[in-house]
Amino acid sequence: MISAPKKHGRPVSFDRDRTIQTALDLYWRQGVLATSLNQVARISNVSKPTLYRYFENEDGLLHDVLESYLATSADKFDCLREQAHIRDGLTEWFSNIITAWTAKDASPHGCLFCDCLHEIDRLGTKSQSLMKTHLQQQPQQLAKILSHARDKGQLKDGIDIDQAALYLTSHVVALNTMVKMDIPVEQLLATSDLVVGAVVR
Repeated sequence: MISAPKKHGRPVSFDRDRTIQTALDLYWRQGVLATSLNQVARISNVSKPTLYRYFENEDGLLHDVLESYLATSADKFDCLREQAHIRDGLTEWFSNIITAWTAKDASPHGCLFCDCLHEIDRLGTKSQSLMKTHLQQQPQQLAKILSHARDKGQLKDGIDIDQAALYLTSHVVALNTMVKMDIPVEQLLATSDLVVGAVVR
């Protein structure tokens, strides 16, 4: 909880985390482009000038929402580092993503970040920059993990590490589309196994 003083009178209390969660819920329910600062302000019970003070504009709010969302997203690489064989790590990685995105309490199913990718050209420069940085960093991080797996002889012969990392991370975006299509979990897992099998021994 942080406080920002008004020009006159007592300080006004502003709950940044609560406001970000409110905006995230609205983005989920009705889409990023259909959500306005006016709606966020009204539902958060704060003034629009307060939102401008802390987030500058709609782009600043979306940036901070996506930053918060990515910090707690399911597509982390911990399991890849913990498993002795990259096949087991990748299988667990995709399984964790599918489980999170199809959970009964997930509302709606899928990934907010992946949804925003479809609208990236219509988003503000700050949000675009965050998204593009994430899209560059994720395959780079995965390539380092795949490089260690290659050194252990766990990848198929002739595999290009950078291309394999891009292929695997692209499947995450494809999974979001399949989840939106209500493809059964069993098929999502089976498709992911095919993707993993194209890279590892």
